[in-house]
Amino acid sequence: MKETKYNNDVPYERVVLRVLENYSQMQTKLTRFQKKVKEQGELLNKLNNRHNDYEKVVAERDELLRKNKELSRQLKIYEGMRKYFNSEVSKLETDK
Repeated sequence: MKETKYNNDVPYERVVLRVLENYSQMQTKLTRFQKKVKEQGELLNKLNNRHNDYEKVVAERDELLRKNKELSRQLKIYEGMRKYFNSEVSKLETDK
């Protein structure tokens, strides 16, 4: 470090100690911030995983709804055919 002519009333050693103390405090804060950043990153990853799982569940739900709609349409067709054949059978039975 270069000594300056400023603050001659404060001994150089004391200034150096103060700078080192401030540096130590900043290192401590930096360590805490790095830990917080790591924790927040892990939390973000968990949330992203949940979001991806949610998207998969929603896609699966949409697929099941589509299949259900198709099955409902087919069921209506079969019910119509059943009614038709039941009425035809009834006609044949009444004709006998």
